Amino acid sequence: MIDAAERRYILERAYIPEHSPELMTLVSGGEAHLVDDCVIYTGRDWLIVVGYPLSGGPDQERLGALVGRLRADRAQCSCRVIAPSIPEALSSAAAERESDMYYRLDLGSFAPARRLLRETGRAAERLSVERSDSMGGEHRRLTDEFLRHARVGARVEGLYRAMPSYTRSSRSALVLSARTLRGELAAFYVLDMAPDAFASYIVGCHSGSVDAPHASDLLFLEMVAAAREHGKRSIDLGLGVNEGIRRFKLKWGAMEFLPYRMCGLVATPEAKAAAPSLDSGRDASPSRFERVMFWRKRESEYRMLWEIRRGRALNLLGGTAHFFCRSFRRSFERIIGGVDCVLFEGPLGEESMRLVRERGTEATGRSPLYEALDRQTRSKIAREFAPPALRPALHSGFAPSLHHSIEDEICRDLMEGKKPWLAFFGIWTEFLRKRGWVHSVDLEAHGVAARLGKKIVYLESIEEQVEAMEGIPFDSIVAFLGMMDRWEALSREHARRFIAGDTERIFKAVSYFPSRCESIIDCRDPVFFERMTPYIEKGNAAVLVGASHLPGLRGRLEDAGWTIGPYER
Repeated sequence: MIDAAERRYILERAYIPEHSPELMTLVSGGEAHLVDDCVIYTGRDWLIVVGYPLSGGPDQERLGALVGRLRADRAQCSCRVIAPSIPEALSSAAAERESDMYYRLDLGSFAPARRLLRETGRAAERLSVERSDSMGGEHRRLTDEFLRHARVGARVEGLYRAMPSYTRSSRSALVLSARTLRGELAAFYVLDMAPDAFASYIVGCHSGSVDAPHASDLLFLEMVAAAREHGKRSIDLGLGVNEGIRRFKLKWGAMEFLPYRMCGLVATPEAKAAAPSLDSGRDASPSRFERVMFWRKRESEYRMLWEIRRGRALNLLGGTAHFFCRSFRRSFERIIGGVDCVLFEGPLGEESMRLVRERGTEATGRSPLYEALDRQTRSKIAREFAPPALRPALHSGFAPSLHHSIEDEICRDLMEGKKPWLAFFGIWTEFLRKRGWVHSVDLEAHGVAARLGKKIVYLESIEEQVEAMEGIPFDSIVAFLGMMDRWEALSREHARRFIAGDTERIFKAVSYFPSRCESIIDCRDPVFFERMTPYIEKGNAAVLVGASHLPGLRGRLEDAGWTIGPYER
């Protein structure tokens, strides 16, 4: 299952209703996972792959590989894949296919026709609108009436039937109801307000027995008002479904947003027969599916830690990372709980990051980093970080010159107005976030230390940190950006070594990184050692610095007569 940090990551980048974990899990009864920057939902004998990556453009080859990997370990499960386009290998094997378009209403340009406003004005004289966070018996009866007359498929009917439970349990559901002056329920909408950027229209229902013309139109205006009050930029109106529904959305100014393609894959009879029953127990060893699903989610034991002794003084020395795929909170609560003082490289927190961004901002918009990148590197970056509105264009049949123009626009947005080191760190950290690296080793330790009331010491100032980053070699940044197709494998290797506390190999694994340079490592190690010495001489201190500083600090400690050994857990 996703944790709170991953849920926040998803909601910040969501752009279709299926990205909303609470909506999908409450309606389906399944669990949400974040895998390869895609949201996956799983149940006992089914899985849904939402093939709309949270960042970057759709990639049929990558989607096909992901689905193949998941199905290999869940062969007994049926599988639904939704995506802007379906890989041919999946489409040809599908037992079920659907094709439609998502429709979106831009609230910034919303300007309904005068005729619609006149009609809703007359409806407002005969109807009242109320907002609530749940549905009552009247809503269920109106749903039953609607479904008796509407021609909808089993999945759509299931969605309507799930709404009472969803609205009762959800923290982000909003129910809009239109009532006659006698209090009769004439129509209702259910919305999901969870995504940061938009509201989702989930279902709507109107009565055929209550005389209330334009009740649905009146609710549409109320939906727009509610979305604006919640700070949304748009409303996702879902799929076209049929010509009547499509016309209703278009008359209010909705536009086609993204293609919707769905293919349903069934489990093979052999796989179903081999599937374990609920009473048969499970193999204790995790499957590859479980390893893929929970690689970023389990909390780990912190092993990048050593004891340093000299005489009666005993301290701890640990390596950190600012972004990581695992949490070590419980380990830090135990470790930091036993020391008096915790030393970090420099100030942490949002205010510190604001100062770093301020110092990394260029007065001129021109980016020397952008100018130094070749076409191949710009293409890699653009396809990785394309905003949702530009993704279809990158995968269309446009002329190469237009493709290049779009790619250049995306790259300039990422780099212009920033010094090369700030632009690079922004790109790198967003790449990691997309892959579930939403934890921070040093921030987590800092938060534990503050919560436990420990003395916190910073070994340098923000100004010193920025000065060090200014010294990162420009050519190293350019070269590393050109390696973007290797970043995923390199980051995974780094994570494995860090989790294992493997100091012998981890430093070789990160030697390619631009910040493994003189200004960041060689110039700062002696400063850190000098400033930490008074505290470790007193004893009972924990020194937590970037893992790349450990070899230099350990060498200086040994030269000064300190003994370094494994941390006794």
